[in-house]
Amino acid sequence: MVTDGDSAYVSNSKYLDRKMGGQVKLTEHRAVRHDRNTRVGLQESETTMLGWIRKLIGAPASRPPAAAVGDAARSVSFTGDEFYGANSDILDGVQFSATLQARTPLRILEHHGEVFRGPPSQAPDYGGQEHGIWLPKTKGELGDFLQQGAKHASDAGPVAPADYLPFLKAFRAIVEGPGDVMEKIRLLRLLPKESPVFKRFWSKLTSYYPDFPESFFYRRLTELEGVGPTTAKRLFESGIRSIEDVHAATDADLLAVQGVGKALVAKIRSADQSGSARERQEGAPP
Repeated sequence: MVTDGDSAYVSNSKYLDRKMGGQVKLTEHRAVRHDRNTRVGLQESETTMLGWIRKLIGAPASRPPAAAVGDAARSVSFTGDEFYGANSDILDGVQFSATLQARTPLRILEHHGEVFRGPPSQAPDYGGQEHGIWLPKTKGELGDFLQQGAKHASDAGPVAPADYLPFLKAFRAIVEGPGDVMEKIRLLRLLPKESPVFKRFWSKLTSYYPDFPESFFYRRLTELEGVGPTTAKRLFESGIRSIEDVHAATDADLLAVQGVGKALVAKIRSADQSGSARERQEGAPP
């Protein structure tokens, strides 16, 4: 599996903003990092969302959380079982929202939109929040209304999942398919010719990420100790295009690359040996 090493982001949630005069409109909750402060903010947003929904459909208010707002992160999570149970009268389960980025594996993208009807703690684990999260799904027509025209955060900007998912799946099918890196890059460059929609997303990705799609592959080399984006690109251009290639290369091969010195080679070799020892230890029988 190839990853570009980008930071993981929590997918968007949508909420209703009830304005004066009774107008209701969909607004977008932008992608946020999943630290303690944002967990509190997201919980408050979801609690407020459900309050507005209850007003709209005339449902009774749910019981308030036992802890104060300052303790929200360690009391009731908006994706937790207690929150789900307290609002089960208007919730139809939880729905999986995959991280809509080129780094997300195809097997994860296939689960986007999947609904689990039961306690969130029992929902399938699809690789943790790096790859996606489970969000509350409301019942019946209201749930459908909330999804209409909804935009999700992605590496191509705000997108409608129905538009971007086919592109991402086609992208990942090539990345995870057979062939060497250069053959995959050749096939990826044909994607914009598939449809105007694919061309639009390709244009966005190439404008956001320098050297795309080559950078998608060579940025993985930055996982190596001491290797930054510039060195990674030079390694890639010299024909050393994967971590496996680095490990298979001789010291002379690596030293021939501009910017690679003996100290960096030593770091790479040391990390390689530590990783191999760790793998042997983890793979040892109990």
